[in-house]
Amino acid sequence: MTDQNQTPRVFISYRRGGGAEIARLIEGFLDTHGLSVFLDVDSLGGGHFDEQILRQIKERDVFILICSPGCFDRCSDPGDWVRRELEHGISLDKRIVPVTIAGFSWPRPEDLPESIRAITRQNAFEYTHNHWKQTRGSLLTMIGLKSRRPTESLLRDDSISGRTMQLDLDDAVRIRLRQAEKLLYSEFKVDEAHAIIQPLYDVYVRRDPSLWRLFMTSLTEFDPDGALQLFESLAEDEPAAYLHRIEIKARQGPRGLDEAGKLIKLAQQKFPDAQDWSMMQAECHMEEFRQARDPVWLELADKCLRHDRMPDEWLWVKAKLDYLQNRDRDALNRLKEKLIPGTLPYYRVVRAQKYLQVGSMKLIMRGEEYPCRSGDVIGRHGTVATGVMSMINTLSRRHAQVVLRAGQWHIKVLATTNASTLNGKPIEAGRFYLLGLEQTVRLSTQCEFELRTTISH
Repeated sequence: MTDQNQTPRVFISYRRGGGAEIARLIEGFLDTHGLSVFLDVDSLGGGHFDEQILRQIKERDVFILICSPGCFDRCSDPGDWVRRELEHGISLDKRIVPVTIAGFSWPRPEDLPESIRAITRQNAFEYTHNHWKQTRGSLLTMIGLKSRRPTESLLRDDSISGRTMQLDLDDAVRIRLRQAEKLLYSEFKVDEAHAIIQPLYDVYVRRDPSLWRLFMTSLTEFDPDGALQLFESLAEDEPAAYLHRIEIKARQGPRGLDEAGKLIKLAQQKFPDAQDWSMMQAECHMEEFRQARDPVWLELADKCLRHDRMPDEWLWVKAKLDYLQNRDRDALNRLKEKLIPGTLPYYRVVRAQKYLQVGSMKLIMRGEEYPCRSGDVIGRHGTVATGVMSMINTLSRRHAQVVLRAGQWHIKVLATTNASTLNGKPIEAGRFYLLGLEQTVRLSTQCEFELRTTISH
């Protein structure tokens, strides 16, 4: 059972044919109050999925069952998933909280399998759409948490005079959010996901925590430089913003890794309990290894990971280390098979695999090679090939930028006065263009060069 001083962790079980939307509504409400909630967002699969679900129930303190019309009809089947989940929760003596919705009626206890009859003796929370805002505080009490204000660091919106708000998004918006989550977290389709998320963020800004979290994650991959500017400009400190800043900086070469290390130390002081910052330190050490190929960095990363138990969110770090140390080259693939598509742990594994395939980039001009790092600017006041670029008067100070985004190298023209081409074809300012293994770039009449990328093995 939950310690009185701990915030309860919640598992939500539901039938997809009637309980999904209420489950997501409750997930969002509990999330705004700082609770860790497990809610699978994709269809049930086989293999290791059942192990993952049962382990999540074991690790949670509260088991919420969304009681939709007919939700017990299939429970006579021993293989029914709602039955299996409920049996597991009851057998582990979890706090069981039924949430009844319109049209549901309780079956007679004798009509249920003996293993789940205890559900009929539990106090239930009755959800009604018209009274949800007035009664939802009592749900917190039922799961063992005193009613309190939503987490302000997630809900503050400076555009509305600093008032803290909790926003109830309508069903259509929630559906679009779930679509974006699937594109990003399951398929790593960054551009498609961000095309859905950005317009929603423009409307709702930071008033919905699930939208804000998803926007931060997608922006980090879609436009790393823009993400850094936004996260650094936030009026209040926020652990998630520090996490994404560290991720971006770690890809930007030695200087970026140095800045990432400083951010980790600062985050450890500001938010000692918000994240396991040693995991991010291990990630930085692995990036150091990928750039310098000195095995001492992997030894340092290994020391960061010596914990008795690692949460699912960080298992990818250990799997990545096993891969880099050649201890287990298939570690990430096997971990992905055990995780649930559409969840943050699954996304982190997919992203790690993407970036492990990324090799180095070189700019080649006038017979000279210049190594590029993510975020490097090409121009008279740039950060790559500075000696030769500074002498080209037809270049802008910051003419273009090369960047690692969505696990691949891209180029973006920054200059407003632009006649740039990529392999002879015009490219527009402000847009990202994917780079292949060998590309010819022309930024002005006097500035033409090649960009060559490699594939990491």
